[in-house]
Amino acid sequence: ADSSGDLGRKDLSDFNRVPYGALPKPVSERFLSFESVPLKSSGLILTSPDKTSREILYNCFDISGFRRAFFPDSKQFYDIQTLLPMGIPGGRSGKPQQVCRNSFLVSAKTLKPFILANWRKESRVPLEAFAAEFYNKTKIRIKIKQFEAQDLVKTLFIHPHPYDMVLINFSVVQPEYDIFFRNFLVKDSLVDYNMPELAVLREKMVKEEEGPVTAELAEKIAVVLGRNYAVLPLFQE
Repeated sequence: ADSSGDLGRKDLSDFNRVPYGALPKPVSERFLSFESVPLKSSGLILTSPDKTSREILYNCFDISGFRRAFFPDSKQFYDIQTLLPMGIPGGRSGKPQQVCRNSFLVSAKTLKPFILANWRKESRVPLEAFAAEFYNKTKIRIKIKQFEAQDLVKTLFIHPHPYDMVLINFSVVQPEYDIFFRNFLVKDSLVDYNMPELAVLREKMVKEEEGPVTAELAEKIAVVLGRNYAVLPLFQE
């Protein structure tokens, strides 16, 4: 039976099980809604073994402009300071700290173009425009290299990588920190260089039971990944 008429009864006080679209207008105007943000983060992996090149990219890369170009239909991005998403202990809101020094821009003029991997056909033109604008501002050259998605996946753990930058999405249901970090530290990793300090931290973290110590070690790993210019956090979905 249709019970929609009952929703107007004045003696009703609990509307929590009623679909939002079916709520009477006076009730819906009083409701507060909250977005549910998934535990997913996206980062720009910097693969080059040349730390100077990675440092220049990390500090000078235009995060907002790149996001608009790569996802032209997306209207909102949640900023994160490290690869850990908000909702996991250790996650921090806000953009990563970037300091694009003039010396970086001078050095960039002598470097070969940085290759950015792209698998989204609809993003090709916006990314080309982004690269041109970025060059006009910084004189840092970016070349877009197009891949089929299945072909790009095959290159993720092959050294040397055929690109300097690639966007990777990370996702967990629970705070299983090692999921975020192990692919940076295994033998055939996402990057073309080793990070011994992080390997030690990861080994300690894996041995720990879930708890405050694990969260603290995971946060340290996320911060040190940034200090090594291994991944530039872009956003949380």
